Amino acid sequence: MKNTVIALLALLASAGSLAATPWQKISQPIGGSAQSIGAFSNGCI
Repeated sequence: MKNTVIALLALLASAGSLAATPWQKISQPIGGSAQSIGAFSNGCI
């Protein structure tokens, strides 16, 4: 019984990490021109 409760709590705690972020929902490139993020000294993307 105690193991079942612990397993359910672990499952509920990990469910939040499995949810997709807004970046993960993008399936294809978005139109428009590319923009760099950051500066050259910081290794811009």
